[in-house]
Amino acid sequence: MINKIIIFTIMAGIMYGQSNLDPKILGDLHSKFPNVMDSLNKYEIQILYTQIDRDERNFPHFREFSFNLDSSHYFYPASTVKLPASILSLEKINRLNIEGLNKFTSLEIDSAYPGQIKVNSDSTAKNGKPSIAQFIKKVFLVSDNDAFNGLYEFLGQKYFNHRLWEKEYENVLIQHQFIFSDDKDFHRYTNPIKFYSGNKLVYEQ
Repeated sequence: MINKIIIFTIMAGIMYGQSNLDPKILGDLHSKFPNVMDSLNKYEIQILYTQIDRDERNFPHFREFSFNLDSSHYFYPASTVKLPASILSLEKINRLNIEGLNKFTSLEIDSAYPGQIKVNSDSTAKNGKPSIAQFIKKVFLVSDNDAFNGLYEFLGQKYFNHRLWEKEYENVLIQHQFIFSDDKDFHRYTNPIKFYSGNKLVYEQ
């Protein structure tokens, strides 16, 4: 017997592209969300669907399907951007390979560009201090936008995109944090960040 798990990711975007999604699934979507499916151009929906089939040995087999997938048009990723931000933040810490610097190391975020926000405390953390680990925890528990912003500031816009491109996600473009700004350059500048082990500064950028 094959057990099936269905994973859906629905992303807002521009309504173009090809589809290989099962017509039955599309029919089910239409019956559940008729207002959306009858107004595709208005709601600009893109669906990425991965079906995981497990064989008799419980080994997973992946099959991917899509609806209106088109790499030539920009689709706003919304909170799905928080997963790669978390992964790349952990990777960056490992790549820095600095003694005393890890995901639990306390950090302070300063400001150096108009509109940037300082962060030097976190009431949800046991020690009252922000850290990469705490940002990631909040991202996955409550999809916290401020926590994502902290990860974005640690990575930087250029580094964030280039690492994804190097991993062959060539059609990805991460443009901004979850902060509104009329300044088109605002999201290109990231806050100064310092990491402390106790009172000792172990890394700054």
